[in-house]
Amino acid sequence: MLASHPRLYFPGTVAPPAGPVGEQLVEQVLADAGRWCDLAGVDDVPAMHNGHLERARHLHQRVVTLLAAWLITRDRQFRDAVVAHIEAMARWEYWSWIAWRESDPRPQATFDLSYGKNSVTLATAYDLLHDDLTAQERAFMVDLARDRALQPFVEVVDRGEAWWLGKDDSNWNTVCTAGAGMLALAMAEEVDLSARVLTIVEESFVPFFTALERTDGGWPEGIGYWAFGMIYAFRYLRSHERATGRPHPLLRAEATGKTIDFPLDFFVYGNPCSFGDANAFALSAIHVHVAEELGRKQALQMMAPLVAAGALTAPSRRPHAAEALLLGVDVDRVAAPGTPASAADPVRSYEGLGWVRLADRWPDPSLCLTIRGGRSGVPHGHRDLLSFHAVVGREKLIENITPHEYLDTTFGPRREELFEMGPQSKNVPLIDGVGIGNGQQVIPESLEVQGFPAIRLDASTAFGVARNNDPLAEEAVRTFIHLGSSVLVVDRIRLAQRGRVETRLHSGGAVTVDGARALVRGRQESLTVVHAARTDAEGDFGLSLAPTVPTTPGDDATVIRWCGPKALGQDHLIATLLVPGDADADVVVAGDEVRVRIGDWSVTV
Repeated sequence: MLASHPRLYFPGTVAPPAGPVGEQLVEQVLADAGRWCDLAGVDDVPAMHNGHLERARHLHQRVVTLLAAWLITRDRQFRDAVVAHIEAMARWEYWSWIAWRESDPRPQATFDLSYGKNSVTLATAYDLLHDDLTAQERAFMVDLARDRALQPFVEVVDRGEAWWLGKDDSNWNTVCTAGAGMLALAMAEEVDLSARVLTIVEESFVPFFTALERTDGGWPEGIGYWAFGMIYAFRYLRSHERATGRPHPLLRAEATGKTIDFPLDFFVYGNPCSFGDANAFALSAIHVHVAEELGRKQALQMMAPLVAAGALTAPSRRPHAAEALLLGVDVDRVAAPGTPASAADPVRSYEGLGWVRLADRWPDPSLCLTIRGGRSGVPHGHRDLLSFHAVVGREKLIENITPHEYLDTTFGPRREELFEMGPQSKNVPLIDGVGIGNGQQVIPESLEVQGFPAIRLDASTAFGVARNNDPLAEEAVRTFIHLGSSVLVVDRIRLAQRGRVETRLHSGGAVTVDGARALVRGRQESLTVVHAARTDAEGDFGLSLAPTVPTTPGDDATVIRWCGPKALGQDHLIATLLVPGDADADVVVAGDEVRVRIGDWSVTV
């Protein structure tokens, strides 16, 4: 027996706002809903990669916003507009970009992300409007759900074409299954397929969430796809809890609590510092809601300044403001500074995933690096092992270059040829012009170096082989040492044959070079980068700047290249010192020692 409607993750009421942030949410929702009572643009498919998914996303945003406006005002124009939007969705010949490209308009041709998103939209509208729909409108929505979503879902699964089913490392799993699952919960009494659908959904969710136990709550696709997959997972799991009146064991698992922290560890002061595709993140209301449900105080402390700065009211492609109101999130209480949670370990290593957050303190770091260990060749991954981002103060000054748009090549057989996918666009060492290959693994090791926290990554086998199957490197170890007010990066590289070694850093700031020293100036912060090296080749390392060649025009950055001499060598010890500000600093490599001086302070490693 399921609860009466509304039974999904929205309780069906909107409490009056208790403060200025809440009032801003209401103001934005009503303004957007007023525009979207008109159906203009609802059928438009953007001229972009997977434009049908973008259309589905836009429709979801409009419908959820209109639903919130209806519950706030009880103005019938908003209710009628929701029904009109669902009728428009029913008229779409294609729900899927995949089916459109194959000229196959059958509803059962596929079940992809667009199907999942449209299913959530339909389930939410049906659930919240259930008692306010006419019998004819209700029957129309049930038929639409059965014919365009639930029956196709089952058929695609039965044909063995649901590649995403049970996947433990893909956002497709939860986006697709959450949509079908929420429809099945919403229409359990009306659609006979619902019980079978829910069985499939529950089985598919298990590996997705148990994978979090292996990664300590981390997600291999990065923070952008964490948001996509987890938002839908949380919507379904909370819907299941409200519909059944019982806690869901997957939502209440320890690893699920840990994963609440994951995107916040790689979103330092609003700077996305993740790895792979979609290095972007926007805090969502369901993320806040689940953090409260699971009692994640540290995460809520990190969310507070984001909410206060307008994370849920800023322009977005998702209905953050409406969802916050419909979930009953007390945004003014969340945004208030309150009593700080206890300080967390400034070094956070996601065991099993291999990603690390290395800071001087947490929260509120003044110098923070995020470091990419783990495995290459993961979904949406790049060849970026050993790379890192650096946030100085509240500004990211060192960053990997990642794609800002999707093209047919992004997910095609020539993906590896794109500049943004390879190590040449990352903050890594290169050997003979190449970096880590696909299918390689580098496991980070946490240690102390003379009392300072450090992360060591041994990539000696990860550079693979060169000519005659000779290994490129006999030893390739990168160590990050957080010296409190600065970070020292040490690369110990010993080649099997004489070759060329360089390290690269990328920045969107203004960069100037003076000898072995580079100064990076951002909008508010600056960073001094000092290099030194010891090599057995004849000659010295040199520092130079170069422009990037991004696929998308306008995404340019500056490459800081620390390159070996013209003569080739085998044995290299390279030091890179990162010091906030325009600093008086030196670094010297002598034998197997690295000597650091910053002002009057010095240390030898």
